[in-house]
Amino acid sequence: MKTENLKPDPKGKATASFMLGIVSVTPLVVYIPSSLVLFLLGSHGGGLESASGSLAFLVMSLCLLTIIAGPIGLILGVMGLRSTKRNFAMAGIILCIVGLVFLLAVFYFVGILNYFFVTLALLFSGGIKK
Repeated sequence: MKTENLKPDPKGKATASFMLGIVSVTPLVVYIPSSLVLFLLGSHGGGLESASGSLAFLVMSLCLLTIIAGPIGLILGVMGLRSTKRNFAMAGIILCIVGLVFLLAVFYFVGILNYFFVTLALLFSGGIKK
């Protein structure tokens, strides 16, 4: 893209997209290390129940932020691509996509695990006949 076609970004759309991208990736940064810590604590015992409940609340709260910040950051990033801060807009778009893909993957795997465990519980309780 030629530099003559670029316009200044007085409203900060590219920068806002970058910041919302950081917010949408936050669950990824929190979830993976904390899951590893809980896995290691689970193998050694300890107060795992309260820690896992707090972690679940934290991750779900951050996922709610991703649901809100991801699409808004994508829209602002696309709008900011023609500004002089094109790199910020591209980084915001990439971060928002990564955050949304991670969120969809977590919801998908949680749904599969939930279906599996509910099916097993119904099978062993006699709710499902073979």
